[in-house]
Amino acid sequence: MHNLLKRLLILSILAMAVPQAAKADDAPPTMIVIDGSGSMGGPLEGQTEVKFDLARKAILELLPKAAAGTKTGLVTFGNHRRHDCGDIETPISPAAGNLDQFTTVFSKIGPVGRGPLVYAVQHALKSFPPGTPGTMIVLHDGIDNCRQDACAAAAEIAKTHPKLVIHSIPISLDKAVAERMVCMTQQTGGKVFEARDGATVMSGLKEALTIAGILGRSDAVAAPTPSLDPNGPSSLRLSASLSKGGAPLTNPIAWRVKSATAPDTVIKEGNVPVLAADLPGGDYIVEAKYGLSRTETAVTVAPKGPTLADVSLEAGILKVASLTPKSAASALDPAIVISALTDASRGGGTPLLVSRNVSEELVVPAGRYRIEAGDGLAIKSEVVDVKAGVTIVADMAVNAGRLQVSAITHEGGVPVKGATFVISADDPDAPNGRREVTRSSAPNPDFMLPAGTYYVTVKAGSSEFKERVAISTGDIVKRTILLNGTWVTLTTTHDGSLVPNGAAVTFTVFPKDAPKDGQTVGVLTERSETGNAAPAVFLPYGSYRIEAALGRQNVRGDMSADISAATPAALPVKVAVSEIVMQPPQDAGAAASLYWEVRDNRGKIVQRSAGAMVEKVLLMAPGTYLVRAEFSQQIKDLRVELKPSERRVISMPLN
Repeated sequence: MHNLLKRLLILSILAMAVPQAAKADDAPPTMIVIDGSGSMGGPLEGQTEVKFDLARKAILELLPKAAAGTKTGLVTFGNHRRHDCGDIETPISPAAGNLDQFTTVFSKIGPVGRGPLVYAVQHALKSFPPGTPGTMIVLHDGIDNCRQDACAAAAEIAKTHPKLVIHSIPISLDKAVAERMVCMTQQTGGKVFEARDGATVMSGLKEALTIAGILGRSDAVAAPTPSLDPNGPSSLRLSASLSKGGAPLTNPIAWRVKSATAPDTVIKEGNVPVLAADLPGGDYIVEAKYGLSRTETAVTVAPKGPTLADVSLEAGILKVASLTPKSAASALDPAIVISALTDASRGGGTPLLVSRNVSEELVVPAGRYRIEAGDGLAIKSEVVDVKAGVTIVADMAVNAGRLQVSAITHEGGVPVKGATFVISADDPDAPNGRREVTRSSAPNPDFMLPAGTYYVTVKAGSSEFKERVAISTGDIVKRTILLNGTWVTLTTTHDGSLVPNGAAVTFTVFPKDAPKDGQTVGVLTERSETGNAAPAVFLPYGSYRIEAALGRQNVRGDMSADISAATPAALPVKVAVSEIVMQPPQDAGAAASLYWEVRDNRGKIVQRSAGAMVEKVLLMAPGTYLVRAEFSQQIKDLRVELKPSERRVISMPLN
């Protein structure tokens, strides 16, 4: 009896020092609506962390500080399917003490599809009976892109739900986004909290939650001092420890006391280290949540006097440390994934937490876990066993460095626009012994890579340039690759009255000394259309022959070009053009049986008929041609001399 009274006295002191939550069953609910559209998967301009992660971090950091009994829920949109304005769901209904649900949901979703913001707000209304008070907080990065009018929707909401307040937190540098949401917030008595970085997302959500009464409530009252009289009224005093017989926890525990005979009925709840409740004697189920751990315990309350129950969470503390190597020139920003493993786990296990901001201590159920830390292609994985009441430190230092690359035209030149950077590594099993690791078309890509040797290939148009680099742990390796070349635009000059707009044109670039025998493979080939944008090609400094071919016939022109830093931005290839119009005979029967062909001065067939003859317009290079017609077992030849820009009409059969 002496030890029991001593234990009760200690818990009495703890209970008097810690506030106990007042009943908040009637507290108005708050729904958080988060945008999961594809644009939320990118960062704000000039920043690195994606917008969805900024919103997720703020929610998971602030909700654990919610006043006991307050009810929060979650609506998500755009997190599952692309191009679907109906991609909306309520994964969490408004309730108290449901932080673990938020953690679970956010471990499974990310930005994917469209942004039906108005539909999502209307969907969230289902959690608010008409005429009842409540708050809705919308975190988004743009206006509705499913053609819905936010202002019209707000006017209707104000009529059906006059006590509902809507706050908007636009995560955008575009002020027009915030301005478009003003009508929705003003008509419902809410505010717009513009968020331009992680700090303002956090502060905006904090103020919105404070206005909603989720944070900063002052309606708690002190827990009564428990009676030490063993013959006094029956009561229950709950404390918690990480392991059986361990030291009582002094941090808030999310408690729920339910009847053993009606487990769906919550009799008492609170978010305090020690929960004191005057309860009649009988059987109860006690639920305790702390961090990521949760346990249920059967407790029998004595008919008289205090019943002391110390609930063992059977949990341990997991610390994720040393995310940045001590030698690193710049800190990494790894994403941390913590997954629970079982004997049946074959893959990564069940994710419990996905975050770029892991607190120093995570309370997790005793068991085996896989921790993965990754930034870019630098990933480290470790499996740890967490025991009840024990602190495990996981050193997740990633042996990686940064590779920052750029490309310029020549020494002292300008950056090369439109280049693609390909990073490869040695791999004996890959074709040619090298395996592509990653690539980027950013002007100055920044790659996070495991320490090792890599090969950088810069692709500019059809040209490639390569360089070998070595990266050590913690290094920032910067490479500026000299391409010693320039972009040039290829165009043609020709008789526009003969060449129809939109005719195909093919440019081929050869080494300058390549013979014109049609057998030499060109350095590169680009295709375009007359009248449209001409192709831009990147050519290393040197001498070339550039050939332009119009259409599918023999209309060609070429020019020689010495490419240097002084080369003009555009290179026009002159193409001489003539035209032959082949007219069919008036007799339809003759047209059906007529065969014709056109040969150049080397005897090569340039064009021939196919099927019944109709009028045919042929673009030809100036020169001498033989036109041959076969009909009624007769053959007739006509030699034609075409001058540049000449148009010759030939009637069939030949006269």
